[in-house]
Amino acid sequence: MDNNVKSPRRYVPLDYSFRFKRNKSTGLPFFLDNLGDDLLLVLLAFVPFSSDPISVALAIFFFHISFWTVYEIGYFENDAVSASLEHEAKVTPGFDRAATYFSERQAWLWAVAFAAPGALLVAWVTKPEAAGLFVLLYLLTWIALLGCLRAVYYAYNRIDKLSRVWVYLPLQILKYGFPLLFFYLPAAGAALIFAQCLRRWVPYIVYRYGRSGLVGLPSKVLRILSFLSIWLLLLPSNLSESYLIHGGIILGWLCLRGFKQTRKVVREMQHVQHDKWSSSGGMDS
Repeated sequence: MDNNVKSPRRYVPLDYSFRFKRNKSTGLPFFLDNLGDDLLLVLLAFVPFSSDPISVALAIFFFHISFWTVYEIGYFENDAVSASLEHEAKVTPGFDRAATYFSERQAWLWAVAFAAPGALLVAWVTKPEAAGLFVLLYLLTWIALLGCLRAVYYAYNRIDKLSRVWVYLPLQILKYGFPLLFFYLPAAGAALIFAQCLRRWVPYIVYRYGRSGLVGLPSKVLRILSFLSIWLLLLPSNLSESYLIHGGIILGWLCLRGFKQTRKVVREMQHVQHDKWSSSGGMDS
């Protein structure tokens, strides 16, 4: 990061992610990776066989930007918590400068503004006869999802490093599966999204547990979350009594088999302030 670059005087959406959070020396620039990989993958999962591909794609684009505006709050908060609470504080270079102008309140306002045209497009596609009424309903529904995202990331930032492994997966599912709130997801699209979630999650597991050769990894908990994730992703395209009952039976058996490991994982969770996990490197969420 060039220290000669002047900090903006006011908050700009995604500026923290672009200028500070992403290490450009080890990967693609933020926007190139975010739009060329994350957004493109979501579009490929949802758009090709939709009833109105152009409108659906545009709606997903606006929701994607809205989503990341709130997701970025978690990025910033992660550094803030690390600086103030963690045993081994490690923050993004430039955090101190960004802290002078980053605003969660403004981030939320921008997120709602970005989501508004997305909600309008969803209403246009799904309820054209009463679009005005449904725009507000869809916008409120979207804000509720952003609230869920914020809560998950809040918890992620405040638990110990090993326990974050289990919160990391829901973050990825929200990141790539958010259009499920409004649009049908074909089975092939669900497989693509879950493959992407695993692509993010497995390296993160190795990063956190790898020092012991994964010996301490609770594999049965991993199995429960893997099944639950793909089952939920496929639910909208397989909404039937048999699918729900079958999935419930399987999930019950998996939880029974993994009860001891799950209980151990929950009991070992602790506040990040008391975390003893240490590393020589970092990994973005």
